[in-house]
Amino acid sequence: MTRVLLSSEDYQDTQFHEDAWVASKQYFGEFVQSLVSAHEKRYNSSTSYIALAGTVSLWKGGLTGGRVLNFDQNPLDCMGEVDEIDVIVEDDGTLTIRGYHHDGVHHMHLYIITDSAIEKLERKDLWDTPDGYAHIVATRKPVKLPRMNKFY
Repeated sequence: MTRVLLSSEDYQDTQFHEDAWVASKQYFGEFVQSLVSAHEKRYNSSTSYIALAGTVSLWKGGLTGGRVLNFDQNPLDCMGEVDEIDVIVEDDGTLTIRGYHHDGVHHMHLYIITDSAIEKLERKDLWDTPDGYAHIVATRKPVKLPRMNKFY
Protein backbone atom coordinates (compact mmCIF):
# COMPACT_ATOMS: atom_id res chain seq x y z
CA MET A 1 0.00 0.00 0.00
CA THR A 2 1.39 3.41 -0.98
CA ARG A 3 2.16 5.58 2.05
CA VAL A 4 2.34 9.38 2.13
CA LEU A 5 5.39 10.43 4.16
CA LEU A 6 5.07 14.18 3.78
CA SER A 7 2.51 16.48 2.21
CA SER A 8 2.74 20.25 1.88
CA GLU A 9 -1.07 20.35 2.03
CA ASP A 10 -0.81 19.51 5.73
CA TYR A 11 1.18 22.72 6.34
CA GLN A 12 -1.06 25.48 5.02
CA ASP A 13 -2.97 28.43 6.46
CA THR A 14 -0.80 29.86 9.26
CA GLN A 15 2.77 30.92 9.97
CA PHE A 16 3.06 28.02 12.41
CA HIS A 17 2.25 25.65 9.58
CA GLU A 18 4.78 27.35 7.29
CA ASP A 19 7.49 27.00 9.95
CA ALA A 20 6.55 23.35 10.44
CA TRP A 21 6.73 22.77 6.66
CA VAL A 22 10.21 24.31 6.55
CA ALA A 23 11.32 22.05 9.42
CA SER A 24 9.79 18.99 7.76
CA LYS A 25 11.55 19.77 4.47
CA GLN A 26 14.83 20.13 6.34
CA TYR A 27 14.26 16.79 8.07
CA PHE A 28 13.51 15.17 4.70
CA GLY A 29 16.73 16.61 3.25
CA GLU A 30 18.67 15.08 6.14
CA PHE A 31 16.84 11.79 5.59
CA VAL A 32 17.90 11.78 1.92
CA GLN A 33 21.48 12.42 3.04
CA SER A 34 21.28 9.37 5.30
CA LEU A 35 20.08 7.29 2.34
CA VAL A 36 23.00 8.55 0.22
CA SER A 37 25.46 7.73 3.02
CA ALA A 38 24.00 4.25 3.39
CA HIS A 39 24.28 3.71 -0.37
CA GLU A 40 27.92 4.83 -0.38
CA LYS A 41 28.75 2.53 2.51
CA ARG A 42 26.90 -0.45 1.06
CA TYR A 43 28.41 -0.16 -2.42
CA ASN A 44 31.75 1.37 -1.43
CA SER A 45 31.07 4.24 -3.81
CA SER A 46 31.24 8.00 -3.95
CA THR A 47 28.15 10.03 -4.83
CA SER A 48 28.63 12.85 -7.29
CA TYR A 49 25.04 13.95 -7.77
CA ILE A 50 21.43 13.08 -7.17
CA ALA A 51 19.16 13.10 -10.20
CA LEU A 52 15.57 14.13 -9.58
CA ALA A 53 14.02 12.55 -12.68
CA GLY A 54 10.70 11.28 -13.90
CA THR A 55 7.56 12.37 -15.68
CA VAL A 56 7.04 16.11 -16.00
CA SER A 57 3.43 17.07 -16.76
CA LEU A 58 2.97 20.09 -19.00
CA TRP A 59 -0.03 21.55 -20.80
CA LYS A 60 1.14 19.88 -24.01
CA GLY A 61 1.62 16.45 -22.41
CA GLY A 62 4.09 14.57 -20.28
CA LEU A 63 7.77 14.11 -20.90
CA THR A 64 10.78 12.76 -19.09
CA GLY A 65 12.75 15.46 -17.32
CA GLY A 66 14.23 16.54 -14.06
CA ARG A 67 17.16 18.24 -12.44
CA VAL A 68 20.63 17.23 -11.38
CA LEU A 69 21.34 18.16 -7.78
CA ASN A 70 24.49 18.29 -5.76
CA PHE A 71 24.27 15.44 -3.29
CA ASP A 72 23.70 17.89 -0.43
CA GLN A 73 20.76 19.75 -2.05
CA ASN A 74 17.24 19.10 -0.80
CA PRO A 75 15.11 17.61 -3.61
CA LEU A 76 11.98 19.29 -2.24
CA ASP A 77 13.55 22.70 -2.86
CA CYS A 78 14.12 21.75 -6.51
CA MET A 79 10.63 20.70 -7.61
CA GLY A 80 10.06 23.90 -9.58
CA GLU A 81 6.84 25.90 -9.71
CA VAL A 82 4.43 23.53 -7.98
CA ASP A 83 1.51 24.30 -5.69
CA GLU A 84 1.79 21.22 -3.48
CA ILE A 85 4.30 18.45 -2.87
CA ASP A 86 3.80 14.91 -1.61
CA VAL A 87 6.52 12.44 -0.73
CA ILE A 88 5.30 8.89 -0.91
CA VAL A 89 6.70 5.40 -0.55
CA GLU A 90 5.46 2.94 -3.15
CA ASP A 91 4.64 -0.65 -2.23
CA ASP A 92 8.11 -1.77 -3.32
CA GLY A 93 9.82 0.92 -1.18
CA THR A 94 10.52 3.35 -4.05
CA LEU A 95 10.60 6.94 -2.87
CA THR A 96 8.42 9.15 -5.11
CA ILE A 97 8.03 12.92 -4.99
CA ARG A 98 4.88 14.30 -6.59
CA GLY A 99 4.55 17.99 -7.42
CA TYR A 100 1.04 19.26 -8.18
CA HIS A 101 0.45 22.30 -10.39
CA HIS A 102 -2.18 23.70 -12.73
CA ASP A 103 -1.06 21.54 -15.69
CA GLY A 104 -0.85 18.21 -13.86
CA VAL A 105 1.42 16.25 -11.58
CA HIS A 106 5.17 15.67 -11.78
CA HIS A 107 6.10 12.13 -10.68
CA MET A 108 9.78 12.20 -9.76
CA HIS A 109 12.20 9.67 -8.34
CA LEU A 110 15.65 10.14 -6.87
CA TYR A 111 18.62 8.49 -8.55
CA ILE A 112 22.04 8.36 -6.93
CA ILE A 113 24.68 9.20 -9.52
CA THR A 114 28.08 7.90 -8.51
CA ASP A 115 31.45 8.81 -9.96
CA SER A 116 31.57 5.47 -11.78
CA ALA A 117 28.06 6.00 -13.25
CA ILE A 118 29.19 9.32 -14.74
CA GLU A 119 32.20 7.60 -16.29
CA LYS A 120 29.89 5.06 -17.95
CA LEU A 121 27.75 7.70 -19.65
CA GLU A 122 28.71 7.86 -23.31
CA ARG A 123 28.31 11.61 -23.73
CA LYS A 124 28.81 13.42 -20.46
CA ASP A 125 27.71 16.71 -22.03
CA LEU A 126 24.22 15.30 -22.67
CA TRP A 127 23.37 13.70 -19.34
CA ASP A 128 21.77 16.88 -17.93
CA THR A 129 19.26 17.03 -20.84
CA PRO A 130 15.83 15.44 -21.49
CA ASP A 131 17.56 12.56 -23.33
CA GLY A 132 19.96 12.22 -20.43
CA TYR A 133 17.09 12.04 -17.93
CA ALA A 134 15.36 9.42 -20.07
CA HIS A 135 18.63 7.44 -20.04
CA ILE A 136 18.89 7.74 -16.25
CA VAL A 137 15.29 6.60 -15.77
CA ALA A 138 15.77 3.69 -18.19
CA THR A 139 19.12 2.45 -16.88
CA ARG A 140 19.35 3.40 -13.20
CA LYS A 141 17.34 2.17 -10.23
CA PRO A 142 15.46 4.77 -8.21
CA VAL A 143 16.18 5.20 -4.52
CA LYS A 144 14.26 2.72 -2.41
CA LEU A 145 13.95 2.80 1.32
CA PRO A 146 15.72 -0.01 3.11
CA ARG A 147 13.35 -2.25 5.00
CA MET A 148 14.30 -0.67 8.31
CA ASN A 149 13.43 2.82 7.01
CA LYS A 150 10.23 1.92 5.21
CA PHE A 151 8.22 3.99 7.61
CA TYR A 152 10.49 7.07 7.65
